[in-house]
Amino acid sequence: LNATKKGFETFPKWNTEYLDTKSQLTDFYNQATQKGVSDVLAQEARKYKSAEEFVKSHKPVFRGVWPNVYEFEKSIGGKFREYGFSVSENKSIAQKYAFQLDVNEPMKLAKEGKVLEGFLTPYAKIKEIGKLEINNVKKALNTAKTQNYDGVRFIAKETGETEIVVLNSNIIKTKSQLTDFYNQVKGIEIEGEQ
Repeated sequence: LNATKKGFETFPKWNTEYLDTKSQLTDFYNQATQKGVSDVLAQEARKYKSAEEFVKSHKPVFRGVWPNVYEFEKSIGGKFREYGFSVSENKSIAQKYAFQLDVNEPMKLAKEGKVLEGFLTPYAKIKEIGKLEINNVKKALNTAKTQNYDGVRFIAKETGETEIVVLNSNIIKTKSQLTDFYNQVKGIEIEGEQ
C-alpha cells in the first residue's frame, strides 16, 4: 500500500456505479455463451418458476469492502490481491473486513465499510484445501491457478475462519445479474427495455 500523509500515491479509480447496465448484462450473457457455460446456467434457470427462486438456489458469498467499492474486484488491500479477492460464506466474517483505515493513522478506523453479497455460479470450480496456515496460502493459490481452478476454499489454521479466494471473478454474480440472466433465458421483457 503506497500511502503518504496526504493520501494514496496510487489509488485505483473505483467504479461508483453498479455493473447492471443492459449492455454489461448482455456482455455477461454473451461471455457465458462463448465459454459454453450458459447452457448449464440456462438449464438451471429453467428449473425455477421465478427469478427469486433461481437466485436463492445459488450459494451466497460476502465480501467486506471500503465504503466507495461497489463491485467484486481485486482491491488495493487484502493478503492475496495479486491472485484475486477473498469472500466468505459467512456474512459476519465479511463484516469484520468492511472498513477503511485512516491513511495518517493506520490503526485508526476512518470509515465504516459495507458488505457486498454475491452468488457462486454452479460451474465454479473451487479447490477444497482444508486447514492451511496463512503463510502457505500463496503456494496453494499458485497451484490452483495452474490447475485452472476458479477459486480456493480453505480454513485459516490461525483463526478457524473459512475463506474463499476467488481467482476468476466471472464465478461471482450479483442478484441483479442472476435475475436478468433468468429473465433472458425465460424470455421475460424488463419493463422499459426492448
